[in-house]
Amino acid sequence: ESLKLLDSVESAFEEYTSSEKISGVKCDYCGQKANVRRRVSIGKAPKVLCLHFNRKFFHLTTQRMIKIESYIDFGEFLDLSPFLFYNRKRWFEQDQVPRSYGARYKLKGIIVHHGSAKGGHYTAFRRLHKNQWAHMSDGRVSLVSLQQVLRAKLYMGFYEKVSVS
Repeated sequence: ESLKLLDSVESAFEEYTSSEKISGVKCDYCGQKANVRRRVSIGKAPKVLCLHFNRKFFHLTTQRMIKIESYIDFGEFLDLSPFLFYNRKRWFEQDQVPRSYGARYKLKGIIVHHGSAKGGHYTAFRRLHKNQWAHMSDGRVSLVSLQQVLRAKLYMGFYEKVSVS
């Protein structure tokens, strides 16, 4: 089985909330077996959203941990609305576009891993205020642009819910 690489935060949520077919599930009530679908849903949008992307996997042939170096696209803003339970139900049953329900987020910071699957170093990018960002690595702090942040290889991302006016 091959490793499925995700190319964006949105594709990760799409994969996470997609349905899965399970065959031969026995009904507790009637005892018959049936094919069913299972889906993970997000019930309520949290105030702070912490995303963690596993960047390592165990390669069976080489018997080694491998670091996944691919870029994951992420933005300054994220709308979680399409992945909320209520919207998934409406979208699939009625073919309607999802509503926002206050699930819009703004990027506050990220963590990046530098190195290999065996070890390395973590650095952080943090929004200081409005459009000013800082990159932190041990004792060094430097100002960076939002574009530099968005080009980094995301390991963890921190989003905060924004009020819709």
